[in-house]
Amino acid sequence: MKVEVICGPMFSGKTEELIRRITRAKYAKLRVLSFKPSIDSRYSKTSIASHSGAREACFAVNQVEDILDIINQRGQGFPDIVAIEEAQFFEQEGFKNVLCYLRKQHTKTIIAGLDMDFAGVPFENIIYAMGIANRVDKLSAVCVECGADATMTYRKSDSNERVEIGETDIYEARCYGCWQRKKPLKKAM
Repeated sequence: MKVEVICGPMFSGKTEELIRRITRAKYAKLRVLSFKPSIDSRYSKTSIASHSGAREACFAVNQVEDILDIINQRGQGFPDIVAIEEAQFFEQEGFKNVLCYLRKQHTKTIIAGLDMDFAGVPFENIIYAMGIANRVDKLSAVCVECGADATMTYRKSDSNERVEIGETDIYEARCYGCWQRKKPLKKAM
């Protein structure tokens, strides 16, 4: 079935676009279930929430396999659409397995997530999803330094941890030139 990917750097509107697609599907009376990793509680524990304040109710799951458990426990069959926010945070092998299983069930899956980490290293889950997707939308933000299209996520903190949940207090969107000039490339952990 159909797999759609919405990716790009932080502050590029990925979550806004995901919420827009969910809302559109609901207008069409399609059954949609939305999920996000529980570690992302920046704005809400029970909603997909954008930086601008848009929200969509969801299930926060500890591991990606919980998606299938929730679908099965509901006893309503597979939904028409499964939306997955911040897909880069899930364990890689489990993510592949769940995505393949959803495809076999003919469930349209819409995935949103960062395509690269702060060091410019692609996130494996998003690469995989892009490879099997029917549609990929790579969004850009606005570079806070020069105003050009931003395709990179710049981390303002000195942490070398690959995953550090944060907002504008820790991250900025930057074009490649400003991202490269302002901070030397650090190896992701």
